[in-house]
Amino acid sequence: MARNGLAAITLAAGYGKIDGTPKLLMTLGTCTLIERAVHLLNDELDIYPTVVVDNDESGDALRKVLGEHASLYDGQLMARQNGRRGTAGAVELALERLASFGDDFSQVLVTYADMPLLRPETLAGLVDNHRNSLEFPVISMFSVDTACIECPENIKQFGRIIRNTDGMIIGIREPFQMDAESNALWQQCQRVNPSVWIFDVQWLRENIVSLPKHDKGDGFPQETWLPDLVPMAVEQGRSVLELSLNDHREVLGVNNEEELLQVQQLYAEMYLQKA
Repeated sequence: MARNGLAAITLAAGYGKIDGTPKLLMTLGTCTLIERAVHLLNDELDIYPTVVVDNDESGDALRKVLGEHASLYDGQLMARQNGRRGTAGAVELALERLASFGDDFSQVLVTYADMPLLRPETLAGLVDNHRNSLEFPVISMFSVDTACIECPENIKQFGRIIRNTDGMIIGIREPFQMDAESNALWQQCQRVNPSVWIFDVQWLRENIVSLPKHDKGDGFPQETWLPDLVPMAVEQGRSVLELSLNDHREVLGVNNEEELLQVQQLYAEMYLQKA
């Protein structure tokens, strides 16, 4: 049964490669990373519509792979991000595609296509928590406790959730953005945000266009980032919900060959051996 009122976006616009091949075309044994991302949203969670945001370098190859699997491709749309414009820029493009579906959905789930270990029941829990909350949140997100587990270094480098002295979430900062004050606040909790989100669609449309732009000094255009929506919501007095992720392995991503091998092994243990 389709999840009424819910759309999905998976971000596949990164330029990362492994051995010269776009990383999302790497295999997990039975499928590629991009196939896994779409199958999870379309088939396992039954979310329609789903939009995949690709890029001008590897997008055609991704579309070819998805096009060979009609059950995946037919249930989703594609949006192309030309150049590096940041995660919020990618979501803006996806929202334009979703506009063709009118007002049939009120929330949107945003995931990364290079995180193939997310369980459908984990994402369903985030959806249900968001929808059942009496706080009427405009943002819900996962968090990972880096203090209580033997957390891999690549997870510790996720955006750091900043709380004020009352324990209220006030923002998310990348490690390179941390100053002495924000680091002191973060040390009280040491939770990070793996960038799996649910947004109220109307609120997202109204606010994503006002995000600040970041110049990373790498010669590429300025970018807009999804985590900047958190302090925006807080300043407006809107609710931001956090759901603790019990198994940090689910948000392990793939950026290099070592991480690919780790994820391949875990995917076999978590999914293929249960089949």
